[in-house]
Amino acid sequence: MAVGKQFCQWFYNLVNTQNPTLGQEPLHWGPQHFWEDARLMLCYSAEVQQTDRFQGAELVSQRFLALVRDERLFFSPNLEPHGLKCEATPHGLVMAAVAGTIHRERACLGIFEQAFGLIRSPLDANSWKIKFTHLKIRRQNELTGEEEMTSPALTYNSKELLSLCE
Repeated sequence: MAVGKQFCQWFYNLVNTQNPTLGQEPLHWGPQHFWEDARLMLCYSAEVQQTDRFQGAELVSQRFLALVRDERLFFSPNLEPHGLKCEATPHGLVMAAVAGTIHRERACLGIFEQAFGLIRSPLDANSWKIKFTHLKIRRQNELTGEEEMTSPALTYNSKELLSLCE
């Protein structure tokens, strides 16, 4: 589905401009890209697997900003067919999921997988806004040799992707 690829290109281009190490002029980032009741579920490993949850457009927007501006992360999505999936519900919710690599300066830190629930906003020129997103980050030292040799691929199947909106 073309909307998924277009959305992922737009989103990661926008969020990556917030990273000061890239030397780009930051594009206009903020809560306006999210629904007021937006949710973010962030899964990552520190010493143990951790899951943080954020609720509300402002908090979700600030957490993404902190990832790229303060933690200086750079997301490189795999927009090829095995790295991108998009599904739509009969009610107009579009689920877009993408896999990719995550970097800090010249170092590849690992891989990420992110799913978005998108809904058109009839009050904002029918633009797509993020209703919820799930971001999983796996560090390089957690990956098996096979995963390191291939480009990141999605592990979500269509049923799992659609189940995220429940």
